[in-house]
Amino acid sequence: MRHYDALLEQAGILKSERARMAAALDRIDRVRHFPSEANFILIRVPDAGQTFERLQSRKILVKNTGNSHPLLSNTLRLTVGTPAENDALIAALEVSI
Repeated sequence: MRHYDALLEQAGILKSERARMAAALDRIDRVRHFPSEANFILIRVPDAGQTFERLQSRKILVKNTGNSHPLLSNTLRLTVGTPAENDALIAALEVSI
């Protein structure tokens, strides 16, 4: 645990970015996000397949979880990344819904 301070710093950044992403997702019509304490956020959109393809065409990779279980219909899993990655994801999501 020589690098414990670095680990704590990274965890703090992740928590801050997760909160920032959640706030940005709240401002996008037709997107619902679920509370998260992980390094990802699950969202529900009107058409996960179409949104997934549109994001992919913009070089934004997310996980389409919509077909894995009926309760996850039309959901995507967004990984919390760096501030720049998260900005790109939010910007692409705004035009992909």
